[in-house]
Amino acid sequence: MTRFFKNLSYLATIILIINALLFLKSFAKQSKAFKIFTLYLIAMSLTQLGMILFVILGKPNIFIASIYTVIQLVLLSLFYGELISKKIIYILSGALLAFMTVQYILDPSLFSRYNSIAISLSQALIIGYCVVYFYRSISAKTPFIIVNVGVFVYLICSTLIFASGNLQYELSQDSYILLLNLNIVFYLIFQTLIMVEWFQNYRSLKHSA
Repeated sequence: MTRFFKNLSYLATIILIINALLFLKSFAKQSKAFKIFTLYLIAMSLTQLGMILFVILGKPNIFIASIYTVIQLVLLSLFYGELISKKIIYILSGALLAFMTVQYILDPSLFSRYNSIAISLSQALIIGYCVVYFYRSISAKTPFIIVNVGVFVYLICSTLIFASGNLQYELSQDSYILLLNLNIVFYLIFQTLIMVEWFQNYRSLKHSA
């Protein structure tokens, strides 16, 4: 990773932390969906800081990807469950969590490498929730539409990146680094859209439905 993209990665993490603080500032007067998304931002901030810390210490941090995947699936499923109000979201996400649990029990070595199946399935499921929410927003004004755009765009890119995670030795090094750099760019866009959402719709601290 070049210094430029490494700096972009740090910038994205800084914006993520700022977003968590901004949403936390508005936490008390907002909806349950808002509060769940705030918890998601806080959890992602801690996860990112943990990954950076392990890099600084020279320790492997791939296992954090497993933690990241589970937290993201749980919190974004709860988030979209509130927005869409469909029990099927909890059923599908619960089934996937059960599948992932069995995976890790049967093959603990997955903690030391990218679990591309679990990551791809969990992100594909959340992308599906995004599509349903886009469809709902056509006929009615809905909150978090900017965030939904960010989640959708980022996870499509991220799914392709992590799906190739275990194939990095079959890809050329330049191709794999390009994929990682693209992931950083889309993550930065994602965090920027979250900040835009807060400034546009929640800065005034008015109650969110």
